[in-house]
Amino acid sequence: MKDGAGAAVGLALVAGEIVWADIDEPASGVERLTAVVELAALACLASMLWLMSSARFPAPVGAAAVAPIAGTLAAAALATRPARLLAGIRREARVWPSIVWRSVAAFVLIAALVANAPRWGGVALWPVSIVLGCEAALCAWRIGLDVRPVRWYRSFFVSALHFGALGAVLASIVRSSDEAGDALEYYGLFHLLAVLVCLTAGLLDMVRSVQHEADVRDANRIIAEEHRRRAHWLHDDVSSQLRIVSLKVQHNAATAQDVVALIDDLDHTLRLRQLDELLASGTARLAEIIQPYVRNAQGSGVTISAVPTFEDASLVVGSATGRTFARAASIFTSNAIQAGATDIGFHISHDDGEIELGVVDNAGGFDLGDVPAGRALWELAQTVGPRRLAVDRCDGLTVVKIRIPLEESETDGVVADR
Repeated sequence: MKDGAGAAVGLALVAGEIVWADIDEPASGVERLTAVVELAALACLASMLWLMSSARFPAPVGAAAVAPIAGTLAAAALATRPARLLAGIRREARVWPSIVWRSVAAFVLIAALVANAPRWGGVALWPVSIVLGCEAALCAWRIGLDVRPVRWYRSFFVSALHFGALGAVLASIVRSSDEAGDALEYYGLFHLLAVLVCLTAGLLDMVRSVQHEADVRDANRIIAEEHRRRAHWLHDDVSSQLRIVSLKVQHNAATAQDVVALIDDLDHTLRLRQLDELLASGTARLAEIIQPYVRNAQGSGVTISAVPTFEDASLVVGSATGRTFARAASIFTSNAIQAGATDIGFHISHDDGEIELGVVDNAGGFDLGDVPAGRALWELAQTVGPRRLAVDRCDGLTVVKIRIPLEESETDGVVADR
């Protein structure tokens, strides 16, 4: 990696993954796991600061005395990013402010560790490397950088940062032989830190790769099952119906009207299948839901006297509400046709809390109290509540109305948009 590119990647890693993230994109399971690991490592560092401070005798003074407080505050500041990632709270962040405050927080935390335990602060290498490795992995995934521990370590070995540390060690050895041991110790710890950071990022990326492969296998299995399900449906519901029509025509067992009726039935079956696929996607417009039943009524020779306005029928609803609405439209329409209606009208209205579907017909009407238990209309009333279903009569016409409550997500503008 060239020096310019390496410096840019280094600054990107220091800035953190949220700077480069799409805040509307939810975090993956592996990213949340990485955030948990990072939070645990930061908590471990804060605990170590206080344990080291309490174990010292005599009691620390000066910088060592305030080190636990300063280090804990720095760890808490660094923990805000993984905590928000874990909670699903995503906010935009700017590059340079992020670089500045994160660098300062990291410097204060490491300085607190060194000041608090100058001789055995190397114990903190493990949690420090875990924090840095988690940050490196999260940011690398976000910017599309391959996590390759060996290549990363080689890049570190030939970087200006490493040569600067090496120069400081050589200068310490030349200046005083007494400082040589400490300088070499810190140099070794510096290399160990780099190795552990690369290994941590590599292990996390390995987990991510395994999870990705499992997700791909699951997705392929689901797709294959869906292909098989559709193939069986095409054979059972479409090809078989077409074959029946073909055989009846070949043996002169059906009139032209019979053939038209069979084809209309097949058309309705296909439209219901289309509706089922739309609802399975999660959302559908009311116009898309009611359309198969309007067409089926027309195909049955019924005159359609009224249809919903574009304003009312363009409402988008979720799958559960859509299926209840489709069930009501199917029951109302089929009951009217079976009762001998020659004229049917469809009306839709809605407000912030519910949808109202009304079907008007001239079949003569009925009373809800006369509907036997177990019938489709009775079961529909049990689903939405008896008070949400009503039958009115006026001038020889019957109006069947149902009020279907909207789900919470459909009333806050997330789903119910036009």
